Amino acid sequence: NCMGNKTLEQYIEGYHNWLRLTYNVVRSNDASAHVYASFDHNWNVREHQPFFISFENKEVFDALVAKSRQEGDFGWDLVWHPYPQNIYKIDTWNDPDCDDSFDTKFITFKNIGVLSDYLTLPQNMYNGKPRQIALTEQGFTSTDNSEENQLLQAAAYAYAYYKVIMNGIEIFSMNGHVDNGLEMGLSLGLWSAQKGTVNKADAKKRIYDVFYKIDTVDSLAVTNFALDVIGKTMGRKLECWNDIIPEFDERILKEKCSRPAVEEAEISIGHPTAASKDLTALGRYTAGNDTENLRLVYDGNENSMVACADIFSSMYDPNVPKDHKG
Repeated sequence: NCMGNKTLEQYIEGYHNWLRLTYNVVRSNDASAHVYASFDHNWNVREHQPFFISFENKEVFDALVAKSRQEGDFGWDLVWHPYPQNIYKIDTWNDPDCDDSFDTKFITFKNIGVLSDYLTLPQNMYNGKPRQIALTEQGFTSTDNSEENQLLQAAAYAYAYYKVIMNGIEIFSMNGHVDNGLEMGLSLGLWSAQKGTVNKADAKKRIYDVFYKIDTVDSLAVTNFALDVIGKTMGRKLECWNDIIPEFDERILKEKCSRPAVEEAEISIGHPTAASKDLTALGRYTAGNDTENLRLVYDGNENSMVACADIFSSMYDPNVPKDHKG
């Protein structure tokens, strides 16, 4: 959203106009669509860059809400990118400038509840309801992909996922599924990249299994290792998730992570007899590195599985493994 050398008032005037125009165009074609204003993790601090002017996200959000009401309020929502305070230090639970007040400098996964709480303030609501929060870009780097760093990445994802669901946020997507060699030395993927390529998938990382199973009834089992990993970075032993996430509630966990335990089966596209007749696609799949081995997750009948396989094969890029949750 670079507009050059502008004051906050000038920036809000331009941004608000484009946001309203986008909202009107999109909603005139799809009344259920959401239009989002996008923010990074800075809250009460400006990003110091030599080439452009930046503002504190809190002052931008407040001014945008005020401008919307002044011109006639409309239902835009909020995208937030809660990367760790330092994107190269992924122990986000140790972020030093993140507290639980509205005056915090940053909002990361450590204090993501601040954002949820701020949007529930009456002056920030639209039609009596909080604006929706979507976490559309974030991740944790495993840097050199050593075993230690992969375990820390997987633990950070588990921590982030539980913070998200415990704070009522419904949309949480990964930055990318394969490490990208052009991304400032970051290794954010579920897969490593083949040497000599930008993002051609090589091997699954430790985070893969956590991502794959965290929303199932096996959630706590697949994330139990993370308590030791996180505890070591804090110099203390964690007995349960409440020790690091005070708002952790197993009733919410059971409600949000209720998908049946997953079972994978190998099939060859076009050969339905390769799969059990008792299995059906749930709408979530992972693909290997070629179109002959599309791996689906099942729990019903073969016909549904074959239909999904046919649909997925038409959109499959063999260089990029895909992980979708239906």
